[in-house]
Amino acid sequence: MRRRTWALALLVTALLQSAVLAQKAPRERAYCYFNAKTMTWRLGNDAVERTIHFDRDAGSLRTLRVVTKLPGVEFASVANSDGEFAVTPEGGSPIVLRLDGDWDFMFPIVHNDDGGGRTLTIHLQGKRRNAGYEVEAVYSIGPGKQARLVDRLLLVNRTGRPVALGRVTIGRWVLVQPVLAGRPAAAEPAHLVPGGGKGMATLKLGSAGPTLLAAVERGDEGGGPTVMDGEVTLERNALVISIDAHTTLEPAQRWQSTRATVWAQPAEPAKRTTRP
Repeated sequence: MRRRTWALALLVTALLQSAVLAQKAPRERAYCYFNAKTMTWRLGNDAVERTIHFDRDAGSLRTLRVVTKLPGVEFASVANSDGEFAVTPEGGSPIVLRLDGDWDFMFPIVHNDDGGGRTLTIHLQGKRRNAGYEVEAVYSIGPGKQARLVDRLLLVNRTGRPVALGRVTIGRWVLVQPVLAGRPAAAEPAHLVPGGGKGMATLKLGSAGPTLLAAVERGDEGGGPTVMDGEVTLERNALVISIDAHTTLEPAQRWQSTRATVWAQPAEPAKRTTRP
């Protein structure tokens, strides 16, 4: 009898310890996989996976695809590259630095964020039309089951003269029509949902379809006097995230954007109607 009571007490203790450990167990961590042969990175979590590619021949960096693991919602990048910088060198004409070509790949850094997230930083050095500039494209994703992507861009002036930095475009995102029973669903117009302010916008597919949200922080660069004015606009059915930097970069000076976030949410469940 004593042995049976003692065994039962051990079993109860073990079950309680397991319950406590389960409560304290962290969410599934995000991941980042690199393929050196194809120069692609897969950054993802339980809800979404993003594939980023650097083309050595063209010298371009872009998001190839986004695969969501949420039912009934897909979104994609429609930008030709993962960043644009409008700059005007002192004594020169305005130009746009795009990550669609004329960049040399320098190195990547993968950081394990607190809480199980991952941050990938890709460092590029300009050549030919982009000579004199360096760029860091920063991609972040958290753990768990949120289809949320966070981007930042960093620009370094190596031209040897001051450069005025204007509009910086961080991303162009669209909702993708869902596929039902192997066939595309009937096309529904995407529209902006009112509210959210200048630095945030919501794109909705149809009346009760999935939503795509985008937001950009507004902040001071390095705690200094320069204010970055973030904006999300709708252009050709795409949410465009941009920042007006309002600053001048001296030689060897660097500028870093605030965080730009895009995330998708499934369609709202159909409401059940009850008969009287």
